[in-house]
Amino acid sequence: MAFASTPRVRKRRITHAEDIIADSDSDFSDYTDNESDSSDDDGINISSTLISNISDDGNGSSNWQPHDGQYIPLWCPQYSKRQGILFSLIDKHPVQYFYQLFHEEAFEMIADHTNNYALQFLDGPIDFGKHSRYIKWQGTTTEEIKAYVGLQILMGVISKPKIEDYWALGDLDASPGFRSVMSRNRFQLLNTFIHFCDNEERIPRGQAGYDPLYKISPLITLLNPLARQSYIPHCQLSVDETMRRFKGRIFFRQYMPNKPIRWGIKVWSLCECKTGYLLDYKVYTGKEHNPVDKDKGLGYNVVVGLLEDDFLNCGHHVYMDNFYSSPHPFDALQQLNTGACGTVRVTRKHMPSSLKPANLKLKKGDDPVFMRKGNLLACTWQDTARVNFLSNIDGAGRSEKEIRHRHSLTGFRSIQKPNVAINYNASMGGVDLFDQKCATHQYPHKVKKWYHAIYHFLKEAALVNAFILYQLDNPHSLLGAAAFRRKVAQALCSTLLSNPNAYKVLPVLNPRDDKPALDVDNVKMVKALTLPYAQCPATKNITLKKTLLAEVVK
Repeated sequence: MAFASTPRVRKRRITHAEDIIADSDSDFSDYTDNESDSSDDDGINISSTLISNISDDGNGSSNWQPHDGQYIPLWCPQYSKRQGILFSLIDKHPVQYFYQLFHEEAFEMIADHTNNYALQFLDGPIDFGKHSRYIKWQGTTTEEIKAYVGLQILMGVISKPKIEDYWALGDLDASPGFRSVMSRNRFQLLNTFIHFCDNEERIPRGQAGYDPLYKISPLITLLNPLARQSYIPHCQLSVDETMRRFKGRIFFRQYMPNKPIRWGIKVWSLCECKTGYLLDYKVYTGKEHNPVDKDKGLGYNVVVGLLEDDFLNCGHHVYMDNFYSSPHPFDALQQLNTGACGTVRVTRKHMPSSLKPANLKLKKGDDPVFMRKGNLLACTWQDTARVNFLSNIDGAGRSEKEIRHRHSLTGFRSIQKPNVAINYNASMGGVDLFDQKCATHQYPHKVKKWYHAIYHFLKEAALVNAFILYQLDNPHSLLGAAAFRRKVAQALCSTLLSNPNAYKVLPVLNPRDDKPALDVDNVKMVKALTLPYAQCPATKNITLKKTLLAEVVK
């Protein structure tokens, strides 16, 4: 007597005491063990004429019925808001759009907290040597912080391997503009002391009121509402997660092996589908600080948490992947006059068990199978791979599509694609579009502090949103994303460039020329580097290893 072998369950190992969360974009991950079923020659071809033969077996999903008719979601209110920008600018310079999403108040706050942290650090018990760069610290200003941020924006446009390379002299790819704003040592000193909170107000972990994001919370609180206050989106929105690269030590770091960025900080994001405009975001800090209702699940908490301030009861349609989708959250969103559509794992609670691969065998080219419960539509479709959809705004319609097929005489084959899949593919990419725009010219250098990674995310989000608003407000402009960022960076650095106390660099000296006369009264600091000459063994040319530099005050 033969017994069916029980499939071995692969155990997932949790390392570093961190939350290991599977890739939520793997729409077909639930069917890896059943791929052979979908290609079985004995599989049942479930067409529209046989849908009536499907019956559910209970288990909390007995109300699902086969469906193959037209459906109009009369329950969903029509979206009536007019999409557009909520402010008007007289001066339409790119930096003005950036200031709408990264207020000048933020620069003032960063300058105050940076000065405060530097004083706390320097007054500590550490005894710095006389040559330590820390003892050269001088208080920063709002204008200098603007220039510091401007240089970081410019580094995303002019990418180099190391920060020191932007201040290198004598190279073909030299960038003299960086030296005209501030010295390399000053930039690195600001990098060390940049701060966004008062450490003395920190509540220790484990006590009531502890905030895992206390290092960056003041900046998030200031900037987060600005995106919603500046723009009204279209009807279609998408929810997904974005990862900020970080491999340092922080307890809410996430590992997602199937993502392009495997290690990092996860941010739940709500974006407009059409433009990729980021409307809201929440940094995920682990299960301990994000309690979940077992009946609703984490996906419901994320989606409703992102929508609850301004986007519920408006008639929006929200698209999501199978990490967030299940019948209960979709019913709850319907009560809030919000439509929902997404891929779904057929093993979710209250999903129709008749659509599971063990109960329903499909082959490539079979018609999609639909089941309905109230306003909820569940769809299973097999083309290249098996995929399941759940929606409360779509019907059981199909559209004939021509796709490439190398074994066909014409090179194409016709498929019956469900409309729910067409709508999902057209509207789900909002967060991916935002990620793509962020990655094009993002700050290219590694950060060692977790709150720096979130700060760069906030800066990139403001730049991407500002460029989208600039394009909407100036539809005939030919300014690209890189040029837009150059103009923003130049405007942020302009105050130091026009400052009479800005650092200047003398021209490179020829070793055979006489040294130019310097007005000692106008020289702030002079470094005379009279190192020995170096002879090139190939050309026998004699060159000077170092150049005479001076920081001059006019």
